[in-house]
Amino acid sequence: MVKEINKGILKKLLTMQEQVLLVAEAIDELTYSISYPSAIRYDGMPHATGYIENNGLVNALAKKERLEIRLEELKKQIKSFVSEVESAISKLPTENERNMIRWFYMEGYSWKEVQLKIPNKSRRTLERYLESALTNLEFSEEVYKKWG
Repeated sequence: MVKEINKGILKKLLTMQEQVLLVAEAIDELTYSISYPSAIRYDGMPHATGYIENNGLVNALAKKERLEIRLEELKKQIKSFVSEVESAISKLPTENERNMIRWFYMEGYSWKEVQLKIPNKSRRTLERYLESALTNLEFSEEVYKKWG
């Protein structure tokens, strides 16, 4: 039970990191379309070079500003979350357990990437390290309430 709750909390970090990438990508696309409006009209249809509708530009700028605010909020949440996770990780009994949590849930490594990091261990051994880490990981009550 505790292991599944911990896994769910840690997966939220990966989800937030993915959201940051999506929001940043949307900001980049808007920045490009604002900077190079040559064939973009904000009704989704292509138009002749040099055409941009003023209302569409205003809307794009407002959307970009909202996304930038959202991006900063996500970054603050991640920073706070990482701090709480690192605090819990530091209390794990072994280096292998600490690394497994960091690699899987903070770095998003695959099994293959982890096996490259620890080449002399079987996948089953690595799975045991991860299971042990998830079982031994103890977050504060605040973390369980906030993220669980």
